[in-house]
Amino acid sequence: VLLRTGEALDAYARQVVAEATAALATNGHDAETVAVLADVRYLGQSHETSVPYRIGDGWDALAAAFHDAHLRVNGFARRGDPIEVALERINLAPAQILPSLSDAQRGARFLGRAERRD
Repeated sequence: VLLRTGEALDAYARQVVAEATAALATNGHDAETVAVLADVRYLGQSHETSVPYRIGDGWDALAAAFHDAHLRVNGFARRGDPIEVALERINLAPAQILPSLSDAQRGARFLGRAERRD
């Protein structure tokens, strides 16, 4: 996807979330957490910075988050320059297939990798 205005931003994010949630449901899982990430860049750049996006926040909030992230990562931000979203993606955490902490600890001890911190 390539978005240069906010008109389709939320519609596309909702579509991707719905498709991923449906795919999980088909396999018998519910999504416990959903995070939308937008890979944003300055118009004409060839590399993106991933920025969390909450559906409904809008283009201006996404742009502000991108400029802040770009400043942190690259040391500069061009707040007046146009941006584009090269890709919108989601991360889902299905509760039923995530191991519990005790399962993870047992596995780490079994592999001899557990650390004890007092």
